[in-house]
Amino acid sequence: MVEKLDYSQLNWSGVTVKLSQRTDIALEKITPNPEQPRRGEKSDEELRKNIEVMGTLINPILVEPIAGDENLYMIIDGERRLEAYKALLTVQKKQAFAKIPSQIVDRPLNITERLRIWVSIHRQRKDWSAIEKERVAYDLVKIVGLEVAQAILGVSMIEVRKLVESMELANQMPHDQEFATEISYAREIRSLAKPYRNDEKLVNRIIRRIGSGEITTSKNIRDLKPLFRDPVAREIFLKEDSSLEDAWAVLPKTELHGMSGSNGLRQSVSNLAQYLRTLPAIEIDNLKRDANFLSQIEQAESALKTIRKMIYRG
Repeated sequence: MVEKLDYSQLNWSGVTVKLSQRTDIALEKITPNPEQPRRGEKSDEELRKNIEVMGTLINPILVEPIAGDENLYMIIDGERRLEAYKALLTVQKKQAFAKIPSQIVDRPLNITERLRIWVSIHRQRKDWSAIEKERVAYDLVKIVGLEVAQAILGVSMIEVRKLVESMELANQMPHDQEFATEISYAREIRSLAKPYRNDEKLVNRIIRRIGSGEITTSKNIRDLKPLFRDPVAREIFLKEDSSLEDAWAVLPKTELHGMSGSNGLRQSVSNLAQYLRTLPAIEIDNLKRDANFLSQIEQAESALKTIRKMIYRG
């Protein structure tokens, strides 16, 4: 049993709790959180080595007492640190890591409070991934509704809806692959122009083609946009007994391979302008820090300026 502790009151994103001073808790007394937003790989070799060198944690993990048993705790934040301690104890047999530095909230929490605290901590650290943000947004909306979820996450209502829609789409994917793959497909569908992503029949057909193995990467979905723009190719794409090759076969050759000479240049510029007019803002956001892409834009701008000068001189 942990010694009697002094607690100080703290407010995390609207959740008022009392938080203990730093104390050591035996690893076997801590259980995982089944609703933990960070559901990926918990082992972190670099973190384990750093802890081994330091001999302890700089930042203790955060736990709550389990109702009905004051000697057991559930983790709120710090699963990777806990896994590192377990590896040092069980794999490397280092008894110094049998207990882990912790802070304890003074009462069991409900799922909403737990998520509020977790979000508050990770917003301050700025270390949570896009997948974790989507999971938390999805869970929060189910529990507390859109408006409260938006307030907890500290983002716009539009952003919350995007996060939730991505998770809803990911949940419709065939579940024979990693969740990271499922969510990448979902994000790509969500980034399609509104007439396409709001077309339930089209979205369902994309998902079924993922399930059949015709679409194998999220980039494949991006490459399908010419099929969606062409009415005939689109109808063939939607048919259950058609293949992607059947849909591509009806497109004009310029759509597939381009044309040579001035007609090819005209068509290429036209296709580019049409594509940019329908480009979702999320695709631009995803490329903001891509130095290589910015360089490509500069090269494209330079090429277009050169073409325009040549036309004016002609």
